[in-house]
Parts: sequence; C-alpha cells; structure tokens
Amino acid sequence: MSGNADMLALARVDIAPSPLLQNTSFEGFGSDAYGKEEIAAMLRRHSPFTAVTRQARTARSQAVIGEDAAGRPVALFADLHDGWITRLWRLGEGADPAPLRPVTSVPADADMDQRGGRLGFAPEAHPELEPAHAAALVALGDRWLAGQPVDVIGALACARPIILRAFSEGGACAALIRIQGRFPHGLGGFLMLVMIADGETIVLADQDGRAAAERQPWRPALR
Repeated sequence: MSGNADMLALARVDIAPSPLLQNTSFEGFGSDAYGKEEIAAMLRRHSPFTAVTRQARTARSQAVIGEDAAGRPVALFADLHDGWITRLWRLGEGADPAPLRPVTSVPADADMDQRGGRLGFAPEAHPELEPAHAAALVALGDRWLAGQPVDVIGALACARPIILRAFSEGGACAALIRIQGRFPHGLGGFLMLVMIADGETIVLADQDGRAAAERQPWRPALR
C-alpha cells in the first residue's frame, strides 16, 4: 500500500486523505509530537501556509517553503517512504511558547571531540545530493562559521552546523541543518532549512525552536 505525500495540502492543513502515518514523528513550534492525530492537531492550532513559494521533492524527501497568514516565512521538510511521510519538521516563527520539555541536562564540552568549528557533513549519507550542491552546502557552512552573515549563528558559543538531510532535484537542492552549540543554560540546537534554486540561496531558521532552546533551563541529575 502506498500513500500520497501531498505536502502542499498538508502545509495548508488540508490533510484528508492524510499523508501522515500513526507512527510519524514531528518536530516544530518549539516542541514535538508523535502520530497522525497529534501532529494534525498541532498543525491546526497554528497559522497554516497561505502561499507556497518554493518546493523540491524526490522519492525520499520533500521540502516546501511558503508564508503564513501574517506574511512570515515558514517551511516543512519531510522524510518519505512509499508516498507516506515518516518524519516531519516545521520551521518558522510566531507560535505561542510551547511548554518546556522535561529533560536531564548532561555536562559536556562541545570541543572535547575536537570537532568545534567544522561542518558536520558526510556526503555518502545523502545519496540524492549532487556533488555540486554538496560543495555549495560546504561553502555555505564555512561562511556561517566565519560569521557571514552574523545573524545565522549569532552569539551561540561553540557553534557547529550539522547537515541532517540533503537532496537534489534537477537544478534545485534542499538541506535540513542543525546548528548545535552552547546556550546560556547549556548545550542545545535549532534547525535551519536551506534551498538553492535558480541561482538563489534561501535560508530559513526555526526561530520557534531556537527560542525554546534558549528558554530550556539547566537541570543536571544530582546523585
């Protein structure tokens, strides 16, 4: 049985028939969810897309960039399998602050493994990514680490971009990137979406996710 991963319909919260599964996982709005009903309810509570400006898709991945009713940029990135969405990320801003997750903070040194200041990227893990696009993403990560532009990483200490997903479709490329680093209360991270198409590079930060990471308090386990 195959699904119909219509991300354009999902972006507008028109999810009947839904491309989500009962075990689809979701990250967005500074929080996360699991399962078709919970994800659908979370998407409905927030402003859906009112316009789609860019998209790219392969058999395994899809990325959609658009705007919400307030004109703010938003995006969805999905892992696909046989036409179903198995994992979904939403990037943007404007959501009400989500309740903080119960976590146990682990003392760590971001530079202990000597990887600080380098892009985390294994090209062999992204078989749908063309070599030219891989080189463009590496160059972009190097510019971020050099502080260009400064608003991408900002004052995040020990920052390290890590490419989680990346694929090419014709002349277009989309990548989901995690910016890992040290916030005032400990280590954390947030997501960025990059789409390269028609000579233009679009970068969208998950401001809701970053705000949640900055709010997360330091809660070590005491024994």
